[in-house]
Amino acid sequence: MIQNLSTASKKETLRRSFLSSQSDGRKWGVWHSIMDGFRKTTYISSMQRGGWVYIITNKYNTTLYIGVTSDLYSRIVQHRNKHYPNSFSAKYNLSKLVYYENFSRIEEAIAREKQIKGWLRIKKVAIIEHQNPEWNDLFDQIEQ
Repeated sequence: MIQNLSTASKKETLRRSFLSSQSDGRKWGVWHSIMDGFRKTTYISSMQRGGWVYIITNKYNTTLYIGVTSDLYSRIVQHRNKHYPNSFSAKYNLSKLVYYENFSRIEEAIAREKQIKGWLRIKKVAIIEHQNPEWNDLFDQIEQ
């Protein structure tokens, strides 16, 4: 809980917390803002957050993995650290980010991921080479 309302009188103070998962698996964020001593609570579904579609590969560019996430930086760090040691990306040493796309809604990112996963490899390679002709690791371009 936000305690000292007097310090919030000149500027707005924000606090975010998460409630438990809903029956459909979504989580709801709660944004509390306090301005001039008045508290406003806004409930935001996690499905309203933006999303990223990304493609990672190995150092030889032989295996591709298409994924979707709401936090691209953290997800790529997980791939690099093999956070899930039995995963496809860990098994095939996939940690080189070669393609990414941002969407304002996670549902759009999920739809795009499914679309790309349905393509033949040649079409996947074409979108990678359109954005990244040298197949460089793009990890340093993304913000934490």
